[in-house]
Amino acid sequence: MAEPEETKEVCDSWRVDWEDSRADHLDLWLSATPEQRLAWLEEMIRLAWRSGALPRERPALPPNDRSIPGSDSST
Repeated sequence: MAEPEETKEVCDSWRVDWEDSRADHLDLWLSATPEQRLAWLEEMIRLAWRSGALPRERPALPPNDRSIPGSDSST
């Protein structure tokens, strides 16, 4: 039994390679509004924070302490 022409066209449209996928992602990113891009960036920062990929905040040095943390010079 021969494949219907419609089925063959659908199967052909599923064939993509890495370059096609990359171009689709680039088109999607370039079509995003600044608000959408900012929302994406904020979500990625939250994800990185929760996963431990970002360093924890260090306590601020007092204004009169100008020494470099970890240096041994106390002059």
